[in-house]
Amino acid sequence: MSTFSLIYHPSIFLSNISSLASLSQPLDFQETYLPWCQTLSRFNDNGHHFSSPTESKMPAHLPAFQELCSGATPSELLQQRWASRDHPYLAFLFKSPFFGSLMSRFSIPASLIKLKNGTNGWHPDTALGKDWAQVENLLIHLESNLLSRFRSDHPGFQLPWVVPARPKSFGYFKPAVTEAQARQVLSNTIDAFVVYSAYISFLAALCWFLPYYRTPPPPKDVLAPIWPSQGNTSISLEDLFGSGIGCSDRSLRPHRVGIVIDLTRCPWINLIPVMIKVDIPLWFYWGKSPLKSYTNWLRHYLPNLEYNPFLHYPIPANHTRPSKADNANGHRSGEHWRDFFKRRKQDNLVKDKNPNAWQVRLDREKSRAQGNLPSSKAGVNYYHWENVDGLQVRTKITYGKAEQI
Repeated sequence: MSTFSLIYHPSIFLSNISSLASLSQPLDFQETYLPWCQTLSRFNDNGHHFSSPTESKMPAHLPAFQELCSGATPSELLQQRWASRDHPYLAFLFKSPFFGSLMSRFSIPASLIKLKNGTNGWHPDTALGKDWAQVENLLIHLESNLLSRFRSDHPGFQLPWVVPARPKSFGYFKPAVTEAQARQVLSNTIDAFVVYSAYISFLAALCWFLPYYRTPPPPKDVLAPIWPSQGNTSISLEDLFGSGIGCSDRSLRPHRVGIVIDLTRCPWINLIPVMIKVDIPLWFYWGKSPLKSYTNWLRHYLPNLEYNPFLHYPIPANHTRPSKADNANGHRSGEHWRDFFKRRKQDNLVKDKNPNAWQVRLDREKSRAQGNLPSSKAGVNYYHWENVDGLQVRTKITYGKAEQI
């Protein structure tokens, strides 16, 4: 049975992250800040441990880990939920990518696209092929320029990923022998456009975040200088952003698939801060207990295996509770405040069964409704929750202080 706990960590300071890179040619990071970490720990029967810097729930229907080969098809890439050593850009995929004026043109299933049986074989309408080619040429243009800028900023860096197949490699502009073959080509092409657009978002994020660290400019300032002239494309930069490509809009995070990263296998760990910065849904897999110890920034994202505030409310082992908790105020030593209220509610139910005690309680509530506080001479004690070393301790107060509250 799985168990979950939610732990919050403060902002994480990264200094000289280049020394932490796992690649042969590490990126030239400098100082930067990662956002607040919302860590989710999962403990199951097999002892597997997960955490997340962005999510409070585990992804649904997570399959067993299976590495993709470098020649995986776009359809296989779209089904992958675990991070692949050759495909870090899969983290930028959308659950439903066919939105906005740019990507909505691919929303029609391949089985419903009209085909013509021409002299040379089955093929879609010429206008559709030209429209798709215009989108592909734009994405190729952006890829070329973003990669050029990335290599200029990080000379000698060896790309740790495999470039996805371009849509035209599946031959959507060529006639097919049979209708079934033509529709399969269209299906593969649509999947290729989805993966390729995620790849462009990945490259844009690298160029957007890495050179600027703490205060990156708007994504538009990164893409506008490399945008083709109006004579070469009728697609605008707003059309690209409208389909969630190359932008950093945090409202898009719930619509992204995200990725589960096996930190024991991942060769591009030094790219993870970029994904966190642009708010990509991420889950870290740490393996089974005992967990590997980390001295770099990853230690801040380790799942906490000792403290679960939603289950048992334990007192930290290294914390000494103040002596005020042991006063005769009904608050037992080591008792969590939720447990205290639960126990007091049960005690009140027992007292309410006594008619005299019930009447006394009614009279007290009536007097309180009129704004009167019974004095301590009537046997009434007043308490409030006092913050002592980070713990809320139920503490007795005087009648005068109670009136002020």
